[in-house]
Amino acid sequence: MMHPSRSMSRIIAPVLFTILCVSLVGADTSDSYDIVQNEVYGNCRVWTAVDMFTDEALQHLECSQESSRDITSVGVTRQQGELHIILSKGVMLSHAFSETALIAYRVDKEKLIKGEWPFADYKASRADNDLATALLDDLAKGKRIAVQVGDERGNVILDGAAEAVGDFKSRVQQ
Repeated sequence: MMHPSRSMSRIIAPVLFTILCVSLVGADTSDSYDIVQNEVYGNCRVWTAVDMFTDEALQHLECSQESSRDITSVGVTRQQGELHIILSKGVMLSHAFSETALIAYRVDKEKLIKGEWPFADYKASRADNDLATALLDDLAKGKRIAVQVGDERGNVILDGAAEAVGDFKSRVQQ
């Protein structure tokens, strides 16, 4: 018998992904950001979110892989001059009230990165310029990244990652 949270995740994950995509493409009146320069490269995309109150521009890069059960994603965001790595694996209802999650990721069976990162809004994230820069370089050269958040594991084929990383780096330098 399937665990209830896994069956719920099979239903919720595709719905959340659809909502995310729709909000990125169209105007989302529940958010205070305008999405501009949304570019898709294979299964990676780069966009800029402009705060409607402060005009601060936040650059985002995300590579994701969707399965019939959920979505695995890895991304880098630049906020207030800092680079943040963001890892997500499905809806993760079992971690919904956790403040931290054990994470691990590895590009093309190279160096394994592990740690305990802050966890909120169904994703683990950490501000670390050096680690994020190394991840961007690995994504640009890599073929696949394995991701673990909590007990959940997945992988993302890095189709289009080199172009996405190039676009993201050029936005960050501006």
